[in-house]
Amino acid sequence: EEFAKSQVDQLKAELLLQMAEEIALSQVDQLKAELQSQIAEEIALSQASEVAEFQRKQEEMAKSLASQAEEVDMSDEAVLHRQKTTGKVRRGEPLMWPIDGVQVQRGRDWNWGDKDGGAGQTGITKRHSSDAWVNVLWDNGKNLTVRVGYGGKYDLKVDDQLKVELQTKIAAGEQKHKEFAKSQVDQLKVELQKQIAAGEKNYEEFVKSQVDQLKVELQAQIAWVEKKHEGLAKSQASEVAGLKRTLEEMANEARIGRLLNDGRGRAAPREYDGEGPHRRGEHAVAGFDEVAGRLGSAAPACGLARLLSGDETT
Repeated sequence: EEFAKSQVDQLKAELLLQMAEEIALSQVDQLKAELQSQIAEEIALSQASEVAEFQRKQEEMAKSLASQAEEVDMSDEAVLHRQKTTGKVRRGEPLMWPIDGVQVQRGRDWNWGDKDGGAGQTGITKRHSSDAWVNVLWDNGKNLTVRVGYGGKYDLKVDDQLKVELQTKIAAGEQKHKEFAKSQVDQLKVELQKQIAAGEKNYEEFVKSQVDQLKVELQAQIAWVEKKHEGLAKSQASEVAGLKRTLEEMANEARIGRLLNDGRGRAAPREYDGEGPHRRGEHAVAGFDEVAGRLGSAAPACGLARLLSGDETT
């Protein structure tokens, strides 16, 4: 029973150790999931704030451009004066002066069919000898001379350059934002991996210490059970040996008694008053000699050899 109990305790210890390892693994997985969820939330919040900031800047830029457009005098006289004196143009306004290198589209007085390649096509202006005309190299490869004031007609308008520039800036900003967000995500991933690795290492060390402690406790319990079992076995062996000796002594005494009784029965003397070999004393000694011979090896074990080998008095 003690041995079975020690086996059960050992099995319990093994099961506890296995359960501790499984719990440790599940807690590590749970920690990973929590850290990943936390990092994902931080990334989402960071990206949301960055997108909101970028949209706010875009709105401010659009409002600024709109206010600038409202402040500018867009009358034909003002446009002609500005273009003629400064050479500067604004998006969507008619080209009223033959400025070189302006990207243009067909304007309000266009009367040249699809020679420009169709509505929405663009071209680049080149100076003409007359201030009322300008040469245009269209995207379809054709050169065309059109009016910029001749007869009060203006065939061209300035292409939406500022819109294109704004779209370019927005695209560049979006690309920069994506790159920044990606770098932040990569950095957060690296930090997350470091934290996970550190957490796994700390948890592994903790689990190892717990397992070692369990092993020490289990070994102590096993040693105690083995020691108790060994002491019990020794005490039981001693008791068995004593019982065996007692039984042997009792068996020897019983055999001796039977032999003595048998010897006396066969050698029981008759009562003689006369002389002869059958006197009581002589026959008694002969009877004891016969008993000693019949005992054989049992006589020395119980000390009967000395008893039966003595003189008549003994």
